[in-house]
Amino acid sequence: MEQTPEHAAVTRPPSIHPAAYVLAGISFIPLLGLPFGLAAIVWGLAARKKRGGKIAALIAAAGVACSVAVYGALFYFGFQQRGGVYDKLRVELAQQQLGQLVQSIEFHKLQHGQYPESLAALQQAQPKTPLFVIDPTDTRLTDTPRLFHYERVGAEHYYLRSAGADGVPFTADDIVPNTDTAGGKIGLLFGVELDIPQQAAVLEAAFLLFGVFFDVFLQELGGVGLVVIHGVFSCGAG
Repeated sequence: MEQTPEHAAVTRPPSIHPAAYVLAGISFIPLLGLPFGLAAIVWGLAARKKRGGKIAALIAAAGVACSVAVYGALFYFGFQQRGGVYDKLRVELAQQQLGQLVQSIEFHKLQHGQYPESLAALQQAQPKTPLFVIDPTDTRLTDTPRLFHYERVGAEHYYLRSAGADGVPFTADDIVPNTDTAGGKIGLLFGVELDIPQQAAVLEAAFLLFGVFFDVFLQELGGVGLVVIHGVFSCGAG
């Protein structure tokens, strides 16, 4: 007797092992769940003909995507966005490291009678001392990290600072050590100091520029303007 569809036995495919769901659930743990999620995806796709195989793969894929989204957001807000809480933390870290470098630089002066030529020379002179010379405010994705800006000025002074977000030293966003230089006990400089020849050159350039503008001004006024200026000076002298 031929069996009708109502009496035919329905053969259901076997179910995937419950461990696949466990791995898929673990995938939602940020970062640590990534390898488990990938394993669950592979397992689910390999057993996609079994009941629950595709579901386990989809759950694991969602967990992996969650980890990628979380750490992508942390990377953006931590390294790319400006003006956030991470910027403040980088500034505080830079000031702390700069303060430690000032102590090491001054100790180098006591030991060797002069300030180091560079931060690399400072590291070579103090190999057993952990010195942090990499600028934490540098968020560029490069193979060469940016170091703190150090510049020896003469024999008794030096500059030490973080170049800040723009990467250019001696600009408004620079970060300097939170160190008291009152009394001149240390050689750290904060502002740009001009020596005597530089000051003379600046004054000379200023006088030349003033002369040019004044000459143009007189030419624009003409003869009437000269009479007025003479009268003003005559009244002032009187």
